[in-house]
Amino acid sequence: MIGNEGENTLNRWECVWKVDAHNSGVLSMSLHENFLISTATKSIRIWDLESGKMMAELQAPSAVRYVMIDPERRLFLTACDKTVTIWDLISL
Repeated sequence: MIGNEGENTLNRWECVWKVDAHNSGVLSMSLHENFLISTATKSIRIWDLESGKMMAELQAPSAVRYVMIDPERRLFLTACDKTVTIWDLISL
């Protein structure tokens, strides 16, 4: 609760972006500047937050359980079961 003492004030959050990102449950996400990377079973999607459009879709060998962005090197990393893959953001 946020507000003056004695007030019954509730902090309300505003949704600024929403998309049905995958056909199966979203397993992980990573955000950098104006784009979002979301992962699911055998699927990696890169989203432009300003336009709301998908910029790229990549296939993975299995469920992508972790994603991390390295903005300095313009790479992102994913982890699927026993495999770690490093992706070049520039090539997408």
